[in-house]
Amino acid sequence: MALGGMDGGGGRGRPVDAEINMVPMIDLLVCCITFLILTAVWSTWARLAASANVPGPTTCAECKAEEPRRLHVEARGDDAFHVVWRRGNAVERTFDVPRQAVEVGNGRTRATTYPALAEALTRDWAGSPGEARQLEAVVHVDHRAPFREMAGIMDAILKTRGPGAAPAFRVTLAQN
Repeated sequence: MALGGMDGGGGRGRPVDAEINMVPMIDLLVCCITFLILTAVWSTWARLAASANVPGPTTCAECKAEEPRRLHVEARGDDAFHVVWRRGNAVERTFDVPRQAVEVGNGRTRATTYPALAEALTRDWAGSPGEARQLEAVVHVDHRAPFREMAGIMDAILKTRGPGAAPAFRVTLAQN
């Protein structure tokens, strides 16, 4: 006898206690959950911190803060070092120092020093009173320069002493 479209067990049609295969449904559910979690994470990565204030605040303390001075030592030529004092993109002053290398040591322990560069930077530092903090010095060298020359230039810069006999500069290499 058929009750509401189902066979009551009379012999025709499917039995009422038939099993449904759950494995494909679980696979689909796991894939959907994984997709939703990944898209939620990716959508937070794609957010950009922006402000509707255009062109932005001009009275903040950070905006008025003066950029620090930087010493740029360019050692790309063979005859002289080109020394440039910059504040941001503005050039304050420049001067050239003869590139006179002095070889120290022999054999494998040979090093290159530049005493003329160290003396010129020490004189220039003494001539600018009021600098009580350590400044950044950026060394610009040719990418083919040997390591001992780069180390000699950095050593000459580090010989300049600031207040308290600490080095006056933090030396970094430029990314060319």
